[in-house]
Amino acid sequence: MFGSFFFILEGKGIKLLTKDGQRGRFSGPEEALCRNLSDLDWTYMMDRKHGELLVDVGISFTLHSTNIPVVGVWRLDALEASFGAGGYKRGEIHYHNTLPRYGALQAEMQQERSQQTHITFRSTYNLYYESIRTNSNQGNFASDSDAYKLSPSYMAECCEISKLLDGCKDKTYGVRDEYRVSGHAARIILDNIDIKAKEYLRSSKYHYRFPACE
Repeated sequence: MFGSFFFILEGKGIKLLTKDGQRGRFSGPEEALCRNLSDLDWTYMMDRKHGELLVDVGISFTLHSTNIPVVGVWRLDALEASFGAGGYKRGEIHYHNTLPRYGALQAEMQQERSQQTHITFRSTYNLYYESIRTNSNQGNFASDSDAYKLSPSYMAECCEISKLLDGCKDKTYGVRDEYRVSGHAARIILDNIDIKAKEYLRSSKYHYRFPACE
């Protein structure tokens, strides 16, 4: 019926499988990705004759705080300037509660610019989000009717959320800068990532704040 067809394969929730280092098991993120997901033919997928391989390359910045837990937050003015200079479309801003100057930003790159850079999407966010996120990135909580009735399932859900948030107070959370790029561009990024990360550390695009609650 069809003259041709194609597959779209999406991998989600595999960040820890590719984390740099892997306690010395692999030389870097690329080897960790290929070894941990060895059922996939990475050589074939890297060949652009067969289609486009897009991978997310993320850099996390987390302060080594041994005594006092701190939370990293992105400065929105610095992010908007960076995204604008990079040729991204108008993105989506996520403010942090009542903090108007701090938050997260995600945006696609303009198509013409994307063809030159091999970057399609950029996401900057704060890692404390990881403590409560779901695999689908969708909110998952009790229904309004259960809340109105104070049903056992609603009360159990509240207890779990309270326990989770209470444990977060004793942890330090950093920030993350993530790029969705072609497979070949990912290799170039990984080869230069240490230098670029050190440049970020010398900038003031992010701040660390002490928790407001004790």
